[in-house]
Amino acid sequence: MSGYKALVKAYWETYRPNALAALAETTPGTFFAQVSEEIEELIAEYRDDYREEYREETPPGTDFRVVIGYLNMATMRARERALHEMVYGLAKEPGTEDKEMPEVSLPKITAG
Repeated sequence: MSGYKALVKAYWETYRPNALAALAETTPGTFFAQVSEEIEELIAEYRDDYREEYREETPPGTDFRVVIGYLNMATMRARERALHEMVYGLAKEPGTEDKEMPEVSLPKITAG
C-alpha cells in the first residue's frame, strides 16, 4: 500500500472496527486512500508553516547544515502533527484500548 494507507487501515481495523464496518456499508473501498492523501496534503501544509517559522528565527549566515536540520525537523514535526490529527488522535472504541496495532512501515520522509 502506498503512502499512509496501510497505517490508516491498521489503526481502523485495530481500534475502530465498528466504525470501519459502518463505513464499509456506505463508502467504496477508497476510504483509506482518501485519508492517506489528506494526510500527505496536511504534512505539506504544516511543513511549509514550520519552515516559515524556522526561516524567520534563523539569523542570516547560519551554517547550511543547521538550516538543513531545521528543514528536516519541519517535515518531521509536520508528519507527527498530521498523523495525530488524522489517525492517532481518533478515539478508540470501547474494548480495543488494550489491543496492539500491527507494525506498519511509514513512507520515507522526503525533503519536499
